[in-house]
Amino acid sequence: MLNTKLDLSKGKVEVFATNLQTPSHMEWTKGGRLLVSETSAGRVSDVTNGGKITEDNIVFDGLNGPSSIAPLEDGRIYVCETFANRVTNIGKDSDNEELNFDNFNRPYSIVVKDGNLEVVERESNFSNRVVKVNMENGDISKKITHIPALPLPGLEGLLPTKQFNDNFRENWFLYSGCSGWKTTMLDREGKIHSLSSSSVMGTIVYDPDIPAPFLDLVDMVEPIATGLDLMGGMIQNKDNLMLYVTQPRKGTVMEINPFESKDYRFTPPIVQGLNFPTCIRFSPDYKEAYVCSSPTGSIWRFYDFA
Repeated sequence: MLNTKLDLSKGKVEVFATNLQTPSHMEWTKGGRLLVSETSAGRVSDVTNGGKITEDNIVFDGLNGPSSIAPLEDGRIYVCETFANRVTNIGKDSDNEELNFDNFNRPYSIVVKDGNLEVVERESNFSNRVVKVNMENGDISKKITHIPALPLPGLEGLLPTKQFNDNFRENWFLYSGCSGWKTTMLDREGKIHSLSSSSVMGTIVYDPDIPAPFLDLVDMVEPIATGLDLMGGMIQNKDNLMLYVTQPRKGTVMEINPFESKDYRFTPPIVQGLNFPTCIRFSPDYKEAYVCSSPTGSIWRFYDFA
C-alpha cells in the first residue's frame, strides 16, 4: 500500500539557499541540477548545492520576468519569459533562436507532455487559458479557456513597479498568469495526465481531451480538488503519487489525493508557518522537499519526514 501521507512538519527543516531575488519557480534538470527562476533579477540560477547564491550560480541571465521552467530529455530547458511574451530555451542549443517560441500573452506556467509544450497564458484581465505548442512547427492550439484569474495577493511589494508605465491596471493584471498553474501526474497504471488549476477558485482539474472552458470542466467532470486557498506551484511525488500544492497567502503546503474528488477547505496542511511559499519540488529520490519563498529570497529544505 502506498504511503500517501507525508507530514513535512514531523521531519527536519533548514534554510537551504539564500540571497535570491524573488525566487518563484524551481525545477530539476535531467542532469540532476536544481534550477530556480529569480523573476525580478531576470535570471535562472543553479541552487543544487544551496548556500548563499551569487553570480557564480547564474545559469542564464538577461531574461525578462522568468517564471516556470521545463527541462526536456534532449537537454533543452524552456523558461517562460512572462514580461517578454515568449518561451525561451536556455539549455542545449540556446543560441538557436529557431528553438524559441513567441507571440504569447504573459506566459507563466509550462509543462511538457506528448512532445508538446503546454503553456498557461493570460486570456484577459480576469482569465487565463492553456495552449498547446507543437515544438516541431510552432503551431499553437487552445486546450482550456476562460480560467478565472486574478493577480496573486501578496506580490505588491515584490514587483518591479518602477518599470510600469502609466497604465498601472494593465501592468498589474499581467500578473494574473500566476493564478493558473500546471503540472503532469502519473496514474496507477503508468499513464501521464496533464492537470490545470484556477488559483482564484482553489480548484484543480484534469485537462480535457478536447478544448473546453474551465467552468465546463468543473461542471461536467468532478474536479480533483476544490476549497483550496489561492494556490502557488504544485507537483506530484512519484513515490506515493500524491500532489503537493503551496498556498502562499496562508503559508502552507497541502497534500492532494488526485484519485478522488474532494473539498479541502477543512483539511489541515502538512506544513504551515512558511513565508509566502510559491513553489515546491521534491528531490529525485523523493526523500527531500524544497520550498521557495519569494519575499525572503530563500529556499527551505525538508528532510527526514518519511
